[in-house]
Amino acid sequence: MFVKDNTSDLFTRIRNASKNKYSSVSCNLTKLTKSFVDLLLKEGLIWGYKIQKDVNNSLKICILLKYINGVPVIRKIVWVSKPSKLTYVNSQTLHKHSPFVKGLYIFIISTDLGLMTDSDARRLNLGGKVLGLII
Repeated sequence: MFVKDNTSDLFTRIRNASKNKYSSVSCNLTKLTKSFVDLLLKEGLIWGYKIQKDVNNSLKICILLKYINGVPVIRKIVWVSKPSKLTYVNSQTLHKHSPFVKGLYIFIISTDLGLMTDSDARRLNLGGKVLGLII
């Protein structure tokens, strides 16, 4: 049986669109994708988003990607927790989760209080499921 994972689809669409320098990308609207896009907007990684209906009257979210001097702000986006292998961290091991990443990065964590960045989760002393990594 085929199960569609809208969030991993969103990650793939954002990665491909920023690599090909598209100005916007759209995906199906769910609560999780809306929370993820709100988090990207709060962190300043995108210009904004619009919610619109497509031809079949289903809701889509259109994300306006951000570029600075022609370079995408989201250089790399990686889906960490896959349905076949979920990755959980607690607040103490959160900063040690990816020693191979150098420079600026943001982990997206799904906690009991909703989606948040790794720095917010550390500040609130929360752990959770690591959804993705944005460089």
